[in-house]
Amino acid sequence: MKSSFTAVVCSTVMAVVMAGTASTYADHIVIQNRPSGPEPAPQWIGPAAFHLDHVLLKNGKSFDGEIVSENKEALKLEIFVPPGYTMARKLEQASIKTLTRSAHDGSPYVLIPVFGVIGRDITADALHAGLAKAVAAKAPRIILVIDSPGGRIDQMCEMVDDLLPISQKVEVVAYVKTAYSAAAVIAMCCPHVYLTPDGVIGAAVPFRMSDNGPADVDAKFRSGFEAKIRASTAQGGHADLLIRGMSEPDLEIYLTHENNVPVLRTTAPGKLIKAKGQILTLTAHEASDCGLGQIATDWADLGKQVTGGRWYESTHRPWNAVVAVVEEHRQRERDLAELQQRRLARRAAIEQIRPECEAIELRINELAAKSLAAQNAAHDLVTRGNAELQQVELEYQQALQAAQSQPAPTAAMAQAAETKNKRAASVRQSYQAKIAALHAQDQAARAEAARLQSRERQMIASLPAE
Repeated sequence: MKSSFTAVVCSTVMAVVMAGTASTYADHIVIQNRPSGPEPAPQWIGPAAFHLDHVLLKNGKSFDGEIVSENKEALKLEIFVPPGYTMARKLEQASIKTLTRSAHDGSPYVLIPVFGVIGRDITADALHAGLAKAVAAKAPRIILVIDSPGGRIDQMCEMVDDLLPISQKVEVVAYVKTAYSAAAVIAMCCPHVYLTPDGVIGAAVPFRMSDNGPADVDAKFRSGFEAKIRASTAQGGHADLLIRGMSEPDLEIYLTHENNVPVLRTTAPGKLIKAKGQILTLTAHEASDCGLGQIATDWADLGKQVTGGRWYESTHRPWNAVVAVVEEHRQRERDLAELQQRRLARRAAIEQIRPECEAIELRINELAAKSLAAQNAAHDLVTRGNAELQQVELEYQQALQAAQSQPAPTAAMAQAAETKNKRAASVRQSYQAKIAALHAQDQAARAEAARLQSRERQMIASLPAE
């Protein structure tokens, strides 16, 4: 039978073990001290990229958001509230002092952020939510804004699988500031790639996390990974040698131009852009020279290159959907981390009280044995005492029968009764004292055990909650 303390230890240890995380395949680049998750308006994109309606009320209050419906009496403004919430506010037309609408000049697009570590700051679920909003908005053009060091390969595969069928129906553009590893694959599955002047892309080498840190993946996994990324970038229409150079160290790549068109080969002649033992990572200018993408100096320049003129964000809902799902994921991660910390604190507290609780339980077991022994001994004495009283009664009945034949039967019967009473009193007196002593031992053991159990319950109740 488990004691209270043993049950608490088992449940806590099990909870801590179940909260542990298994190692997962990740990719090659890890950059420290990066901001986590999507930003409302990254400086390198600029606020002009975003749909934002501004409402100033007559009472002085103002709101920024997106007008999603409107009539003569009122309008409905969808407001995004960081870190990841959207609220709708109905505003009476009569209460509005000024209304500044976001420009709708040129060709429409929607934005989807791919910022931070894939699988942590941006997840497949988040991208799926953003793409669903983009499809619902019937956007003719989706701009993936990418600034990522890479991340989990399983998440990358899900994101690529989501993007590829959509890129067959609408124009999908990758606008890259930083795209390493898994992020590079996501960018290159897009048919159109543009980079900021200081942009970089490449280094798609898989690794797995072990107890001793990053480690090589097995040949079977690497083969499957390389096939996946080649197929993904082929769908985007990009040169196979580029993605291979980003993941295969033993490959050599040479760049030449024929009729001003870049041509990549694995043998000379040409400019050696990747030597054996190296992993291909391209700057914006190198990517442009290789035919991977073009350089866009700013958001307006990107619009001119993509559409040939002006453009505007038709709705900010896809972006907000991504941010909201990312925040939900991060909140779950925070909650899990807090739960794990509470469980570890509880486990540490358990270890502090363990010696006293184990001593208490040992003593309670001793007292239980002592109480049971006293009860059994008292029961035996009662049985023996009753047997002796029955013998006294039997001898008394025999004496009464013998008194009938005596010359003075009445006196003989009186004498027999007196003898019986004396003997019965003597038996009772002898056994009652012993039984009372055993009862006292039993009660003392029970009382001490109750005090110890109370002390143990108090210590357990003082443990930090899970």
